[in-house]
Amino acid sequence: MGISNFIEASLKHFDNQEYDIALTLASSAVDATALKCSYQGNNNRKYKEFLKDNMRTITTFGFPGISASGIKIKCHNIKNLKPDENSMIDIENIIYHTIRCGLIHQCDISNEIEFTKETFIGDFIDKFKIPQNLVLGLIVSVVLAECNKNENLSISYSIVNPMNKESFELNRLWGLKTI
Repeated sequence: MGISNFIEASLKHFDNQEYDIALTLASSAVDATALKCSYQGNNNRKYKEFLKDNMRTITTFGFPGISASGIKIKCHNIKNLKPDENSMIDIENIIYHTIRCGLIHQCDISNEIEFTKETFIGDFIDKFKIPQNLVLGLIVSVVLAECNKNENLSISYSIVNPMNKESFELNRLWGLKTI
């Protein structure tokens, strides 16, 4: 079984609106890609470095309407996250510690998180909101990783860039780094 198997399964669950399962599989593909691409350090560090290096792609496809890196936000509704000296938390830590670790270790996303169809990022009354398309952002970042250039999906799957509405066949993107 390869990374492309996890991506393919994640896409199927995403299409069935099973976002927790889709996100678990996409998170595992990020883990495997960070290891395969030779990021250094423990799993925590490798995963977050991969996210940081690919945040513009993750936001472009996963946070429709946003294309940015270095996102930091005030976050009061998610316990156990350590803010920096300015009371800010970067999105990599939220994705890793709350979403990925919750799904991988507890098979559950914190009840403090709410996935939305629209692009909201941040603390709102009682919940931290994040777009369900985060799954697609993680998938595209994995597909574009140069270390995955030999992967291939057994299905044809196209994804649309929400910024310019351009459509891409995923199998043509493996290992391209950028699109």
